[in-house]
Amino acid sequence: MQENVPVRDGFLRASLVVLVNQDPPKADKTDEDGLGPYTDAYMKMALAGAVAGDRIVSAYTMVYARRLEYGFTGTDSLGRSYNQPPRGWTRAAAARWNEAVQEATKEAIARSGR
Repeated sequence: MQENVPVRDGFLRASLVVLVNQDPPKADKTDEDGLGPYTDAYMKMALAGAVAGDRIVSAYTMVYARRLEYGFTGTDSLGRSYNQPPRGWTRAAAARWNEAVQEATKEAIARSGR
């Protein structure tokens, strides 16, 4: 998902949070909030303790993430007009979920020497 996130300045990519057995956070970040600590290392640490049966949530916390994913046509609350097509990068990643899990499982088995 992170490989295909639309990037203009990096704020959206940096707003990704990964949570185990927690509810998704509210999308309430703006560019003025600065970049978060959400690096690849952060995501790996967040997932390191996950076990089978855990619920894993990943979410972008920038307020404009939804508009980029699904598109937006109309006038926003500030009176700005948009005709923004959807980018759909999270839905594309979700559609590939089973394949990604199978790849990760094969890699884990290979590392374990089985």
